[in-house]
Amino acid sequence: MTTSPPTAVFIGVGSWGRNVIRAFGRCGVQPAGFLVAGSGSTRSWLSQHFPGAPVASDLYDLLSLPASMAVVTSPRDTHATYAAAALTANMHVWVEKPPATTAFAAGALAGLAAERRRYLHTAFTYLFHPAFDQLITQLRQDDLAVVRFDWRRPNAPTPVAWELLPHELALAIRLTGWIPSDVVIEGDSTCLRCHWQVDGGPTVEVEIDGCTGPKEKRLQVQTRDGTTWSWTDNTLYRPHRNGPVRQDFSRTDPLWKEAQCFVTNGIEGRWSAHESRMAVAIVDLIERALAATKSRTGAPGVTPD
Repeated sequence: MTTSPPTAVFIGVGSWGRNVIRAFGRCGVQPAGFLVAGSGSTRSWLSQHFPGAPVASDLYDLLSLPASMAVVTSPRDTHATYAAAALTANMHVWVEKPPATTAFAAGALAGLAAERRRYLHTAFTYLFHPAFDQLITQLRQDDLAVVRFDWRRPNAPTPVAWELLPHELALAIRLTGWIPSDVVIEGDSTCLRCHWQVDGGPTVEVEIDGCTGPKEKRLQVQTRDGTTWSWTDNTLYRPHRNGPVRQDFSRTDPLWKEAQCFVTNGIEGRWSAHESRMAVAIVDLIERALAATKSRTGAPGVTPD
């Protein structure tokens, strides 16, 4: 007996959205349709790569198509609305981070997913990077002393507190096994510093520069015995008595692994309360930290656009 391939509707077909569509294609997912808001170049790309696939300009027309999954890669401020509509249509939902920009809206999405028994996945692609797998496997949480993130990304989308910081918070939470009660955010919409102390554990520091280059993403982990692990872009440097050992990884594998995880969980009817709690917690931490910074400094640049 043959099994029909899983199907998905795609909401958002920008440059990142196209990468996501390709990753789902590698997983054998068939596109049931696309939501496009009047872009001629996007429609041309779709007709070239997916001839005959329905292209809708109305969300509810799209959600009426026969699909078990919805993939939301639209602009940040539309995530919660589109994800909620897809969950209401009884679809499993992949939504780019952040799922919302208020803890209330993020919590409502998680509640709706639980009520509908549908899998809601917030995309934190770096969690699926093989270099991070190595860090999780090799390092004990009790041995961590300092966890430091440095991310330089010229012309980054703003505000970086919502566009980039969620990735680092997700990595730090998974690495330390701890969701902090509060974090401190200092800076503006393009450059920021975020930091907190894990109870009885490491100091965590995040620096994001969305203006200057060269482009580089780095995570350094120092253990209590003084050894340092370094993950830069797609390369991991492991400590060794004769000097750091370099290990290189594929740039595209993390997104494909994440898509495969989502598809498998959707097919098998799983949903993760823990995953939803982390996504909601990240939104809550950023929202409250930004409000505290605005109250402290009066700086409008750190608030959501």
